[in-house]
Amino acid sequence: MEKSKIYLGMTMFGFYYAPDTPGYAELKAQVEQIFDQIKAGKYEAVV
Repeated sequence: MEKSKIYLGMTMFGFYYAPDTPGYAELKAQVEQIFDQIKAGKYEAVV
């Protein structure tokens, strides 16, 4: 079975490294969750 592909836009990386962004903690947690799912093999990352 082929994995679903997920497109990672550069904005995701920007949120991760921009602590002055409003809602930073929530955005960082969401990005980490996506990266964890990629590591677990749920998705194939595409940039």
